[in-house]
Amino acid sequence: MVLTSGKDYSPAAPSLLMLAPQFPLTYLATFGALHLILLNRIYTVIKINLAALIISPFLNAPLIMLGQHWGPGWAGGLAAFASICTEGANAAISFYILGAAAVDRRFWAIMGKTAAICALVTGLHVLLPSWQAWRIPLEVALYLLLAVLLNALPVGDIRRMAMEAVNSRRGKKAT
Repeated sequence: MVLTSGKDYSPAAPSLLMLAPQFPLTYLATFGALHLILLNRIYTVIKINLAALIISPFLNAPLIMLGQHWGPGWAGGLAAFASICTEGANAAISFYILGAAAVDRRFWAIMGKTAAICALVTGLHVLLPSWQAWRIPLEVALYLLLAVLLNALPVGDIRRMAMEAVNSRRGKKAT
């Protein structure tokens, strides 16, 4: 935070650290919701999301009050933690309901590759000097390169699905 925004914004660092896992959890929750929708379980998705909306304030209120006593930035950090818990529960419930329909061998292979790539890039992140802004594009490039090379990001499948979507709009069959 100090590098990009100055010392005045350093209390926001705990929130940003806590929010880091939010993106993959949101991806998983979205993936689960879309799968349920494809199975004509839209009302299940609505129930899961309503439960998350109801639970969120009950998690946030005590954690924010606790964080206020820990110092600047911690109320926001614990609010971020509550958000992660809510999103994680949302994803977990979706996958639990989907059962074997959601999680197969290919899914676990991609998750394992993704975890290994995250560990490698995190290791690089720790080794690089923290004050250098150039490390961020390097880390992103390394992550994408490894994801493509190890097929954790199935580019061929993504390209095929995109072509099918484009061709279906045009009324053609994908090649």
